[in-house]
Amino acid sequence: MCHVPQNHETMLFDAEKGFSINGKSLDPKVETVSSITVRCLSWITKLYDFYTAPVVKFWFHTISYLAFLILFSYVVLVKMEDYPNVQEWLVIVYILSTAVEKTREVLMSEPRKLSQKLKVWFAEYWNLSDFIAILLFLAGLTLRWCSDPYRTAGHIAYSLDIIFWFVRVVDLLAVNQYSGPYVTMIMKMISNMFFIVVMMAIVLLSFGVSRKAILSPDEDPSWSLARDIVFQPYWMIYGEVYATEINPCDDGQPCPPASFLAPFLQAVYMFFQYIIMVNILIAFFNNVYFDMESISSKVWKYNRYRYIMTYQDRPWLPPPLIILSHVALGVKGIYRKFRGDPETEEKGSGLKLYLGHQDRKKLHEFEEKCKVHLIQDSLSKLDYQFGQLQDLSAQAVDILTMLSASDSLHLEEHVHPHSWSLQHGSGADFDVVNMPRLMAKSCRSTPPSLLKACIQAACRQGSQEWHGEEKESKGGMSIGLFSE
Repeated sequence: MCHVPQNHETMLFDAEKGFSINGKSLDPKVETVSSITVRCLSWITKLYDFYTAPVVKFWFHTISYLAFLILFSYVVLVKMEDYPNVQEWLVIVYILSTAVEKTREVLMSEPRKLSQKLKVWFAEYWNLSDFIAILLFLAGLTLRWCSDPYRTAGHIAYSLDIIFWFVRVVDLLAVNQYSGPYVTMIMKMISNMFFIVVMMAIVLLSFGVSRKAILSPDEDPSWSLARDIVFQPYWMIYGEVYATEINPCDDGQPCPPASFLAPFLQAVYMFFQYIIMVNILIAFFNNVYFDMESISSKVWKYNRYRYIMTYQDRPWLPPPLIILSHVALGVKGIYRKFRGDPETEEKGSGLKLYLGHQDRKKLHEFEEKCKVHLIQDSLSKLDYQFGQLQDLSAQAVDILTMLSASDSLHLEEHVHPHSWSLQHGSGADFDVVNMPRLMAKSCRSTPPSLLKACIQAACRQGSQEWHGEEKESKGGMSIGLFSE
């Protein structure tokens, strides 16, 4: 769906007086063909365009979904009768119509093969969640028609199924500018924390099995062993230490062999699990938060675009009335099939259908300009990063050159120990004076601060060596006079 420029965007074109297309100047005061056409539209067309707009569809579906959650909560909380009441029938019709809509989405998706359609549809997390929620509700609906205890099992299935429908509300918050990035952060944290949770589970099982084996060496085989292995160690992650059960000998019961090891194992477990692993998980969440915070605006814009495209193709009537839209689409498809008309893509949507020729050219010009700006921004970022890489490589080369020159200087000092004496025309003074010029010539790409520090260090080293040579020569002269 193309984007129609608004007031703050049309300033790009209105700021330039005499904006021309194909050499013809356009006066902004001139009334365009589209404005005349829009005023001549019938009220039925305007009403249809309003109710089929993506934002109106979104609010229709959202309000209907919230009403469905209220009814479903009522059905779950009250006693389940032998036959469904009015509220439960409304919930049943809503979920069945939603299942029909999901089936239509799969069949109308872009891939040609059914397997590819299902693969693309299930790749979306919320589609998978809706699929599980619909299947669980159908299982509960089948069990509720039976007598007890199957009816109780159906009520339990309803109670678990409503969790998926409540979690679905989180996806509706993604369209908001402030809550949308947080929803994306939560999804990224959950999807990337798998390996850390596996390591925490390994530590938990290692402590739970050894603790249970030491404290209860005479247990009979039962499924309760699996619960006892995980139950208390899991709640210890959140700070519950079970202080009254740390020492098993305090309750007057006979102590099992090696029971003194249990407090020691619990201390080691709490250190690794509560201090190390939990803090690693928190640090990982902090990294995800800061990474997503830097691109929060882009995340919100992407979610907003995704919702616009989703509701653009969705019928405007919400469930359970969406069945009427499905019937209308079916009748229209059968009519086109009998007429022999090929399936054509929908021409457009909203008032963009009635843009005049000049306004369409403005729109296309705006889109081209946006593309050019996007490409220029990408190239400028790439050029900036490439320049930084060149500077770093040049600095590395200069540092290596300086290190090799320093090694050569030290090697010459060992080979010619008297090259800095005063007998050779004050060579030390010459080198110290000309050292800044020589180093600046060989290290042109070095930053000024680094070059200045290197020159000062070299000058300081040369002056210290010169003063050392002078002291040695004076010491030798004094020793010769004393010996005479």
